[in-house]
Amino acid sequence: MVDAYTGQSTLDFSKAAFDRLAYFALRPELYFDAAADVQPTAQSMPGASVTFTIVNDLPIQASALTETSDVTTIALSDSQVTLTLAEYGAAALTTAKLRGTSFVDIDPVVANVIGYNAGDSIDQVVRDVLAGGDNVVYATGGATTPTSRVTVQPEDVLAADDVRLVVAQLRAANVATFNGSYMGYIHPDVSYDFRSATDAAAWRTPANYVNPDGIYNGEIGKFESVRFIETPRAKVFTNASNGS
Repeated sequence: MVDAYTGQSTLDFSKAAFDRLAYFALRPELYFDAAADVQPTAQSMPGASVTFTIVNDLPIQASALTETSDVTTIALSDSQVTLTLAEYGAAALTTAKLRGTSFVDIDPVVANVIGYNAGDSIDQVVRDVLAGGDNVVYATGGATTPTSRVTVQPEDVLAADDVRLVVAQLRAANVATFNGSYMGYIHPDVSYDFRSATDAAAWRTPANYVNPDGIYNGEIGKFESVRFIETPRAKVFTNASNGS
């Protein structure tokens, strides 16, 4: 039917259209769980906590044995680390009416949101544990070396010698590596300062590795045996450098 006065159709057949596929906001990648993946392999029974036993090595025996003397026995020793199990999770509310009237298939949307939330939450839990240690080394880019997070100044940017110092301390303490290298999580802002000041010839991108297999998610390159992983999820400490 056409309106004789305006020439416009009066049939209500034209409507605004909706894409029936749900989209999601920009999401950060998950990085930190790659550095914490120890699980019990011979657990005695289900329990609220799990105790790991670490056997200590024997002291170095630098003196030669004699033919007529028995070997002196040494008592073995160990230490234990107990981890208390914790459960994390979230749930989303849906109704039969929502599922029956929505123009988008609800169940896949809910599964996607809950699944990502699980990974996102655990990744932050692991990050906070890694950042919660008290074995802290501060950057030496400024005139004076900071003694705490609140004394860090804008000029205290990460320098090449800071990385070399930490690597030396890790190797001196026999800290295990990840496939021959240490992992370093770095915020994009810190990465910008560090890579601008560091000699480009000393920075190796993953494409220039001898063996580029097993590149970590978010990895941007290697410097002084540290494979740096750039992430906006790197811990930012509230009130750092506030001088109070």
